[in-house]
Amino acid sequence: MEYPDNSSACRKSVFCFKLFATSSIVKRHELIHAPSKQFVCSFCKKLFTWSADLKVHYRGHTNEWPFECDICSKRFTSSSALKKHTRTHTGERPYQCQLCLSAFARSGDLKSHLRTHTGQTPFECGVCGKQFTRSSRVLRHKGTHAFQTSSK
Repeated sequence: MEYPDNSSACRKSVFCFKLFATSSIVKRHELIHAPSKQFVCSFCKKLFTWSADLKVHYRGHTNEWPFECDICSKRFTSSSALKKHTRTHTGERPYQCQLCLSAFARSGDLKSHLRTHTGQTPFECGVCGKQFTRSSRVLRHKGTHAFQTSSK
């Protein structure tokens, strides 16, 4: 299990610096960074490190959505996706920024938020080179180039 606050975690991944409770969990996590991904989706050829991840991925292709939200009946391919979704109803925000105390429901949102403090802009527009903190902002920005081209 990942720990959203640094106080509970004691081991760090050497690849991405995520924090974990035990060294065995870190070792399992670090395999996702390994170049050998041996499980291949027969539908789309996407590669996976873990057979369990491939199984969940298959469910999307076969329209199998076994996990249902008790509140809104939305369905999901994994229990973890359902758990993340449930936070939209409960308002739970377990991932807190240690710099400004903003809190987030998803760890990825905290990771993106931290870039506002560090100034890191890893996503770049292939047309003009402008850089962004989030991939979604590059996609939105690319629409401005399409508009510029069509209005000329």
